[in-house]
Amino acid sequence: MAEKENKSIEEKFNELEEVLKAMDSQDVGLMESFELYNKGLLMVKDLNEQLDEIEQKIEIVNE
Repeated sequence: MAEKENKSIEEKFNELEEVLKAMDSQDVGLMESFELYNKGLLMVKDLNEQLDEIEQKIEIVNE
């Protein structure tokens, strides 16, 4: 969990992009596609949480 906190949002988006590229590859089998899909979903959830936190901080600053 601490490893997630140390990565910047840009690094997380880059990792998600790599997962999406891997899923697009025709060399990926069904099971690997499923694993990549699950990994991508977890990454999207983490990014959404981080973006929500940033949005809340911006709203506080703008008040």
